Amino acid sequence: MSMTTTALPGFSDAVHEPQRMFKGLLDAISHPGEPYTPSVNITPPADLTPVCAAACLTLLDLETVVWLQPGLSAEVQYWLRFHTGCRFTKQPESATFAVVKDARTLPALHAFNMGTAEDPEASTTLLIQVQDFLSGELQQLSGPGILNKVTLSPPLLGNFWNQWRQNQAAYPQGIDCFLFTQQSVVGLPRTVSLNPSN
Repeated sequence: MSMTTTALPGFSDAVHEPQRMFKGLLDAISHPGEPYTPSVNITPPADLTPVCAAACLTLLDLETVVWLQPGLSAEVQYWLRFHTGCRFTKQPESATFAVVKDARTLPALHAFNMGTAEDPEASTTLLIQVQDFLSGELQQLSGPGILNKVTLSPPLLGNFWNQWRQNQAAYPQGIDCFLFTQQSVVGLPRTVSLNPSN
């Protein structure tokens, strides 16, 4: 284990910071497409943005199984194991959570666990890091938690949104996503539908 990496602290306030981060994630998934900027004070290892790292420390624990996208530094695995005790898998379909550094090389959504009819909540939640929410293909979102309309354009791989339509059509099965920039998070629950943006 890398002593340098594990020496990187987690939350400075182990009670209130995770609570604030969890509230931010709940707000994001309850109001899809709306960016939230939780207050985080954390020094993550290379390849994790501060807000994604804070989300990992909030969501992962001894019970979770994590898939790390190939290309993420070994330090990320060391750091997450040290601070959360989570386990890791190389099989996307076995993961409770998946951490993605490069959205352009994200595996097909159906490669992850979509849950079952009896247990749809057993599906994988994707934690996807993106450069911004503005430089990709514009999408108009609708569904629960969206009052009128929300537009979003993160730089994702070309066929992500076609895959998302299939994901949404599989409801109540399907995956949920969080998109992270350096300091903000957007929630994309499986209930989100796509409308023409013009």
